[in-house]
Amino acid sequence: MKAIFSITLLITVVLISSWTTSKSKLPNVSTWAIFIGKKEILASWNKNEMGDTVTIEKSKLSLTDELLAQRFLCGYSGRGGTTTLTIKNSNNEQLAEVKNSDNKMMYSASLPIWKIMNSKVKTNDVLSVYLSIKMESEETEYPVLLGNLKLK
Repeated sequence: MKAIFSITLLITVVLISSWTTSKSKLPNVSTWAIFIGKKEILASWNKNEMGDTVTIEKSKLSLTDELLAQRFLCGYSGRGGTTTLTIKNSNNEQLAEVKNSDNKMMYSASLPIWKIMNSKVKTNDVLSVYLSIKMESEETEYPVLLGNLKLK
């Protein structure tokens, strides 16, 4: 009788606590970021949403800097996958693309700014930063719009 009461009480406590316990917010659960040089432009840990737009002054861009896009997918290692970084302008024209298969713990790819800035990029243009991930064992890529960069 005492064992049945203890088991019933234990099950009740577990059920109640599962409804009232908040989900943990681990720092690296499916995070992403866009950097220019060492400067963080957009990032999930800064409460940015995928697809957000940030304004960047064209005159402050250095052609020696690189645009870096990263994604960490919880439960996946970057090894064995290919990451593709694609930059498109507001007319949906592809300006630059690079593939990276040398991933470690996260998926990342980078492009020099000079490869992005060309005659098709104008002031007040919006550049879209896409990051695609293709797992080694799968046929399809998973493109995601990380963010938009409005050039001022």
